Amino acid sequence: MNDLRFAFRQLLENPGFTAVAVLTLALGIGANTAIFSVVDAVLLKPLPYDDPGQLVQVWEAPQPGKRNSVSPGAFLDWKAHAKVFDSLSLMDETEKNLTGDGEPERIKGVAMSARGLEMLRVRSLLGRTFTPQEDQVGSDKVIVLSHRFWTRRFGGNPAVIGQTLQLSDQTYAVIGVLPPRSLLWEEAEFVIPFALAPGEANQRSANWLHVMGRLKPGVSVEQAQVAMNALAAQIKPLYPAHKKDWGVTVVAMREQITGDIKPTLLNSFVRISFVPPGINPANGLTMRIALPEKKYPNAERRAAFFEQVIERIDRLPGIEGSGVTQTLPLAGYCPESAFAISGQPLQQETIYPVDFDFCTPGYFQAVGIPLLKGRTFDRRDKVGAPRVVIINEASAREYFPNEDSLSKRLYEIKLTDPMTFVAVPLILLAVALFACWLPARRAAHVDPMEALRYE
Repeated sequence: MNDLRFAFRQLLENPGFTAVAVLTLALGIGANTAIFSVVDAVLLKPLPYDDPGQLVQVWEAPQPGKRNSVSPGAFLDWKAHAKVFDSLSLMDETEKNLTGDGEPERIKGVAMSARGLEMLRVRSLLGRTFTPQEDQVGSDKVIVLSHRFWTRRFGGNPAVIGQTLQLSDQTYAVIGVLPPRSLLWEEAEFVIPFALAPGEANQRSANWLHVMGRLKPGVSVEQAQVAMNALAAQIKPLYPAHKKDWGVTVVAMREQITGDIKPTLLNSFVRISFVPPGINPANGLTMRIALPEKKYPNAERRAAFFEQVIERIDRLPGIEGSGVTQTLPLAGYCPESAFAISGQPLQQETIYPVDFDFCTPGYFQAVGIPLLKGRTFDRRDKVGAPRVVIINEASAREYFPNEDSLSKRLYEIKLTDPMTFVAVPLILLAVALFACWLPARRAAHVDPMEALRYE
């Protein structure tokens, strides 16, 4: 007790030292608390589902171990022929405009196959979940509400079952309410069925889907990977030429969420907070706008709307820049495509997959992305004008080492366009046949005796 009193007096006699010590301890405790909160939420707590170790995410794989989004045809092939899954489901995050009764708002949700909630073993708190037929076009306008949205928007009123909601000009019937904390997606306010369009069933070229599954009891991730490798080889003839060497990657859901965590997680967590994000978020303001298709059915009307919005924003006092983009930096998935470089032979090895995005003039200035070389977009870059593209520094290093990328031309390769992979081989075949036919034709008109004389 005497020692404590002595220490307390010393602290009172040295207020500067005391303040620094207390501040240091507070920062240390706060930092450790924050880090532990992340580690506990991401690594230590199990997924909130029965048998979470059986949940996986399944990807198409351009190379062994790689993860690429999935084509509709591949998903249906797996559903029909894979023997290692208890069930498979499409999934995608989505956003809808909620209108009608009450304040309109933009809400986030999840779209998944009819058996998706059953696969997660999530049961409804009120009402029901989806029937097997409700992920078919024409039967898919039903919705299950999250517990948080139900209490926030409807005050927890059980009479919500059977009511209808207007989501982005579509009418959905409320069929159920989920228990609290029953979805991986914390911000999700609803779940709707993921319905594939009728013409997409045999589409195996374009990839944009995400697939999750539950393994059968006793099947490990490693065993599932071996089985899916064998299936990929078996159904290879069904796939287009550019995917002839593609396979499948099966990833445990826990690993998919956390990534390949190493013991250096804590140091990485601290270091990443000091890594420049490549943008300047200071004083930035963002908003999401989803235009109804009925009112803005084509690209021209949508472009005109955003042009008017930008013009009005730029006239506001204090605005330094404004722009429109499809995906905010570090905030989601970008569209996928592929390109070839002018001057290189068009073959599988010279078709490069790429993530890309769209933006308007002024966007780079608005988000603080510096331009290292060349120019940004301006009003010359309109529909019908020569197409231009801006690449990042990493792409310039990878595709144009020791070259000036500004002098290059890129060609978009649409993986859904059969002409890319049918017409080009036919042209090459025609050239080869012509190369064989021309010498043969000339040889047919040579006098053998004349040829022997020169020989």
